[in-house]
Amino acid sequence: MSEPRSLSPEAAGRLRIQAAQAFSARGPVSAREFFAGRQNQITRLLESVGQPGLHAVVYGERGVGKTSLVSVLPAFLAALDNSANDGLASRVVVRVNANASDSFASVWRKIFDEIFWEQDRPAVGFRPQPGKELVYFRQVAGLGDDPTVDDVRRGISLIGRSVFIIDEFDRIPRKHAAAFTDLIKSLSDHAVASTIVLVGVAETIEDLVRDHASVSRAIRQIPMPRMSIPELGLILRNAGGRLGVEFAGEAIDRIARLSQGLPHFTHLIGQMAVFNAVDRLSRVVEWKDVAAGIENAVRDSDHVITERYEQAIHSAHAGALYAHVLVAAALAAATDANDLGFFQPASLTAPLTAILQRSEVPIATFNRHLGELCEEKRGKTLERIGQARSFRYRFRDPLLPPYAILRGISDGLVDPALVDRWLADQDR
Repeated sequence: MSEPRSLSPEAAGRLRIQAAQAFSARGPVSAREFFAGRQNQITRLLESVGQPGLHAVVYGERGVGKTSLVSVLPAFLAALDNSANDGLASRVVVRVNANASDSFASVWRKIFDEIFWEQDRPAVGFRPQPGKELVYFRQVAGLGDDPTVDDVRRGISLIGRSVFIIDEFDRIPRKHAAAFTDLIKSLSDHAVASTIVLVGVAETIEDLVRDHASVSRAIRQIPMPRMSIPELGLILRNAGGRLGVEFAGEAIDRIARLSQGLPHFTHLIGQMAVFNAVDRLSRVVEWKDVAAGIENAVRDSDHVITERYEQAIHSAHAGALYAHVLVAAALAAATDANDLGFFQPASLTAPLTAILQRSEVPIATFNRHLGELCEEKRGKTLERIGQARSFRYRFRDPLLPPYAILRGISDGLVDPALVDRWLADQDR
């Protein structure tokens, strides 16, 4: 690195502010220059926009970066359009978030209310300037408060080249899903120059949309798996490059492993580790900074995750093992889980034996705990499938296992070296 490794107090203060901006620890990545990895997914999205009649569904677990992907899509599209220099009008791109009270009509009211008509052309995000009158698109198109599928299709046809991103689509009541697939089929059949991108938490596309028999040809499925260790490392290297900060190789590996494929934790721990290095007046992030960053990441974690963890482990009895079992389950989920996240009770025996520092911990010691972690009183932290003696478990919230491991390290329940060894085995 070209910068001196040591920092003056003034430079450290500036770098701390820059580090707060370089990492997206509190929300999705929104700037193209801060986006790392996911080349396959962004390429498939851009290809979908480039093919008339093709639309896209982005789906995956909570926390894998779906919103970040679609947040940077407009910047990628703008760069693509500028390089094409084809003389076509600017593309209209609108992204809205759905919620549990939405319907087909209310989502499209949200979308159309983001669009204004300026000098006979649609535009997004503008507000009236002195001497210039902008008209809401719904007025231009003559759309009411309860537009039908055909109304929306005709309205979109007036706009021309456009992309409409509906995030958190899974929150919309299922009864409205059919109208969205009807619209996708209609836009495809009429060759309308527009792309709809649906985004939501789901394991399969069938979990997200109610499929038409003939709509599958119009939808490109873009699953979002957890990020690989190299992709997570790229997030840290890119941020370090922008900041003039060097992450020691050991620090990158450990942050990436602790994140378990979820970029949220890479951003959170990475940011906290940089803060600690800067407070030491150093541009080099070492393992001791990661260790300190874990402490701060636990304190700054999403309160919802924190509350779920506390509900899962709460016990009035001294010597209760719920916290220990939860950490062991999180390690099992990281190292033994199949593609759907399920793990077997036997996978807890080795980590729990090490955590409790006993010669052996049989399944009977913690089997009851696993059962209770599936119950309402413990927040239904786990879900269980199968029959007795062959049960399999997984965490309902994918953000909880990394948090449980970080919390276990922070609370002194588990040795960081043990965690590092177990997570390193995951890469082999």
